[in-house]
Amino acid sequence: MDEEALRRHFPVQLNEHFEETAIGKTFNYSGKTDILVRVEEKNIFIRRIQILG
Repeated sequence: MDEEALRRHFPVQLNEHFEETAIGKTFNYSGKTDILVRVEEKNIFIRRIQILG
């Protein structure tokens, strides 16, 4: 899977557990975030996806 496919895949899976709060490819404060999960106005999971090689 390439990076874009992973950005689409993981939020779908996370939304099954976190009531549609996972967001793919967003800006969070001053940086770019590929996957963000927010619960009760708090960020509980922040991840940047990058394939090296």
